[in-house]
Amino acid sequence: MDVDCADEHENCAYWAGIGECVTTPIYMNTKCRLSCGVCQPDPAYETCNDTDVNCAYWAGEGECTNPQYQEFMADSCPWSCGVCHVPIARGSEAGLIMYGIKEFNTRTCVQFIPRTSNDQDYVLIRKLDGCHSQVGRMGGLQDLSLRTDCLRSGTIVHELMHAVGFWHEHSRPDRDQWVTIHLHNAQPDQWHAFDKHSESRTLGLPYDYSSVMHYDSHAFSMNGRETITAKRALNGVVLGWWTDAGLNDLDVQKVNTLYGCSTTRQ
Repeated sequence: MDVDCADEHENCAYWAGIGECVTTPIYMNTKCRLSCGVCQPDPAYETCNDTDVNCAYWAGEGECTNPQYQEFMADSCPWSCGVCHVPIARGSEAGLIMYGIKEFNTRTCVQFIPRTSNDQDYVLIRKLDGCHSQVGRMGGLQDLSLRTDCLRSGTIVHELMHAVGFWHEHSRPDRDQWVTIHLHNAQPDQWHAFDKHSESRTLGLPYDYSSVMHYDSHAFSMNGRETITAKRALNGVVLGWWTDAGLNDLDVQKVNTLYGCSTTRQ
């Protein structure tokens, strides 16, 4: 993103989050360019493609940070190693979405920028039939759906986490050590949301009840009873109701670990 693009007021991110980029665009697009997503992309990031079909696998094996292969991986596998921006297409709800996007742009090494005509692989954020995203890079256009009732900071960040490659926290292969799933209390058409996924890497980091990727204790309940219960407290934390929070410190660490960067932005 261009180096001169910045917000001129400390409340810009908040204003963008409540929709002011849409309702007062003249002021916001002048004073809050970063939060409203009207910055120009850096030409260096207009194209970002892996050049080897094995890049995703190598990245998953930790080769992005392996000193022996780090230079090769940065050159040949920029997408999988997270050394390029993830482009998005802006829509009419961009002002609301930018509040969630800024969580990544200011705290992690993943940077969301507007799509350019040269970007063949990109995420299109739009209103479809719910709150959902594919997990990781699919190639070409991939939808991230945020209908009106999804436009909350925690939900937006949750779906963006899917887009950059994360499954639900309660889908981790080791989840049975920490939680019990009560499918008999869940809506049958949502049972898939409680599946474990072998593709869900732990990254050597601890299980986290407070992750933006963890469902709350009553998620998709059909009878008002708990669908997930904690087996034990973690650092004094147990599962409760959804708080609509953004990235916590461990979420940030997971993103930066997956993409091989060592510097955490504050």
